[in-house]
Amino acid sequence: MRSTKRFDKDIFAFCRMHLSFDKDIYTFCRMYLSFDKDFLSLLRAYLSFDNYIEAFLRMRLLFDTIFEKPLSGKRVIYNRILMKIFK
Repeated sequence: MRSTKRFDKDIFAFCRMHLSFDKDIYTFCRMYLSFDKDFLSLLRAYLSFDNYIEAFLRMRLLFDTIFEKPLSGKRVIYNRILMKIFK
């Protein structure tokens, strides 16, 4: 397994190249995503990076703790993030 630092660098290069991450979403991912064994397992499990990133965001962002808003507010934030990623 690659070192965390090397893997972190590679995955962000991939995201910038294939998903057109802008500065805001790139910073958001850096702050809230943890590239650990769960990340590597999910990446291997999904053939499509689009499906992978959606599932990964659902699992790892933990909206209940990050966003202290009603459920509907969290859903709106989640949808905005996905729209940025999949535009």
